[in-house]
Amino acid sequence: MKGKEKWSYTEEEIKKKVSALRTELLEKLKTEEAKRNIPLPDPNDVAQSEHGRLVPKGTHETAAVTIIKNTVFKEALGIGADFQDGNSMEQVNQRRKEEEESKRLLEQQNQLSMVGYS
Repeated sequence: MKGKEKWSYTEEEIKKKVSALRTELLEKLKTEEAKRNIPLPDPNDVAQSEHGRLVPKGTHETAAVTIIKNTVFKEALGIGADFQDGNSMEQVNQRRKEEEESKRLLEQQNQLSMVGYS
């Protein structure tokens, strides 16, 4: 109850604020994504649910909304634009190969040193 008393916005004020913030964020995304050539939906062309969420009308809008969501998640996780799927596993495999090669060379050195002492 305290929260409602402290922040007493009407439903209309909340909708206006949410709409303004959504427009602001979409504009920001447009400027950032224009550099990456990712198509973004026009907020006026995409329907909104009663909760103010974007509801895509067709496949292109669905793809654009998915791209927006993925971009937001990538930025939140700090994943750069140069990231490629599987890179982390390639690095792990490369380290494993290097360790195996180091062990093999060490074993060969040990065998050679034992032969030299015999």
